[in-house]
Formats: sequence, C-alpha cells, structure tokens
Amino acid sequence: MATLLMPAIWMLALSSVFMYISRYAINGWGVFYLEAQKGYSTLDASFIISICPVCGIIGTMFSGVIFDKLFGGRRNVPALIFGLMNVFALCLFLLVPGGHFWIDVLAMVLFGLGIGVLICFLGGLMAVDIAPRNASGAALGVVGIASYIGAGLQDVMSGI
Repeated sequence: MATLLMPAIWMLALSSVFMYISRYAINGWGVFYLEAQKGYSTLDASFIISICPVCGIIGTMFSGVIFDKLFGGRRNVPALIFGLMNVFALCLFLLVPGGHFWIDVLAMVLFGLGIGVLICFLGGLMAVDIAPRNASGAALGVVGIASYIGAGLQDVMSGI
C-alpha cells in the first residue's frame, strides 16, 4: 500500500504511459502514416517501421551496460537522454516531409533504440530501485498497469 502513496512511482507510471502511447502509435499506425502522409509504398513503409522493433531489441540488450558502465548505475540521466532521443526521433518522423527515406530510417533507428532502453528502465528497474524492497512487485504492477492503460488509450484515441 505504501507504494501507491509514492509520488515517484506515479511519475514513472505516467512516463511509461506516454512511452507506451508513442510505442503503440508507431507500431499500430506507422505504416499507414508513411503511406498516407509521405507517399511510401506498403513494402517500403513496412520496412521502415520494422526497423523499430529490431533496434528496440538492441537497445534492450545494451541498456544494462549503458547504465552500469557509462553512468555508474544511475538511471535518471540516461533515461532522460533516451527519452529526449525518442522525442527527437518522433519529430524527425512526423515533421520531415516525404521523400527522405534515410531520415525516416534514422528516425526509426533512434526511436527503437530509445524505446528498448526506456522499456527496461521506466517499465521495471527504476520502479524496483525506488520502491521499498518488500514492495517492488507492487511498484512493477503499478507501472505495468499504467503502461498498458497508455497503450489502450492510444488505440482508442487513434480509432476516434
């Protein structure tokens, strides 16, 4: 119960909500967006979007090394850096007009790497670090439920 009263857990949960909204928006609507707004063929649009989960795996694999070796186990600064990288990637993806294939590829590389890292930290490790040891499962649960609420909200908002 003490976990539910921790503002830091709720901040992580809210951050994870926004991360999942962006993740599921790209995965669910990215191909359609690239076809409708940027004029790509279905094959090219699917290729560009497929880069995101591959880079997400890479980001997830290297996230521990990044935080432990480069940042001495501190998770807040690198999480901010990768969050800003995601915002930058979304800006590239959404604001650069069609006809710039390699910029769209770069946007998905950056977005995927960032999402991979952030899933590890926002969705798990940071909550466990902050919560009391006997409440780490509850902290993960709060952040996890919030994450999937964000994913569901994205689907509802996109549908409308």
